[in-house]
Amino acid sequence: GDTVIATVAVAFAAGFNLEHSAALAIIAAGHVVQQVGTSIIKLDDLKREFEALLNDQSSETALTFGV
Repeated sequence: GDTVIATVAVAFAAGFNLEHSAALAIIAAGHVVQQVGTSIIKLDDLKREFEALLNDQSSETALTFGV
């Protein structure tokens, strides 16, 4: 929950619309829950995972961002 709230807040403050902020937050949360124990996602990791999903034309994220 903390990762989703924080990511949505930062993305929205940076100018993303709410739908895109939520999509980015889902990526961040998916990364964090795969880790053992308390975890964070570094910006480089988030960017890499986001770009990988955008490159997958069939992914929901790519469809959400219109690519």
